Amino acid sequence: MNSEKLISIILKAFLIWLILSILGFFFRINIINLLIPFYEKVAETSYQHYSIEMYIKQEKTDKVVISATPLKNIIISPKQTLPAGTTIEGSISLLHCLVPILILLLIVLALPIHSFKQMIILILFTIPTIFLISGLTAPLQLLAQIEIGFHNAALKAGFQREEPWVLTWSLLTEGGGRWLLPVLLGIMCSTTSKKISKN
Repeated sequence: MNSEKLISIILKAFLIWLILSILGFFFRINIINLLIPFYEKVAETSYQHYSIEMYIKQEKTDKVVISATPLKNIIISPKQTLPAGTTIEGSISLLHCLVPILILLLIVLALPIHSFKQMIILILFTIPTIFLISGLTAPLQLLAQIEIGFHNAALKAGFQREEPWVLTWSLLTEGGGRWLLPVLLGIMCSTTSKKISKN
């Protein structure tokens, strides 16, 4: 790849990021409202002993809130139990939920598209990938907010609670995985669509 082509891709990526950021800012509520039923499904599948609802709370910083009600008693420490039917909440920034989607779309749109056939194939790959990256980030991070509350309560009681998988996964995504996953999936969508379109 020569320097002119590289500069062209960088400028194109910057312009796409700018456009996506503006669209994301103005339509953030609409986009996340469309994804909330999917978030709830992922969360309930991951934590089947909870009844889960999610909604957007509009404040100075808009948030996606998870409202989780355990269907059975949750043991926090030997002396603490959360009774079944007790609703607890956690939240993350709404814009936080959009970032992986924007990164995925940036990679997909910035990399060269060589034919109309590749573009169609790329769209067909990208749509389910948006749901995949959304399911691996926002709903699991919201569940982790619930677990952080349990973890802190147990520590205050002098009890070392076993770290659940959703909290470990959330720490990985917060440590860079939330950026890396959409980059890798975006490159995969682009290269796979290119290979298939040549056949």
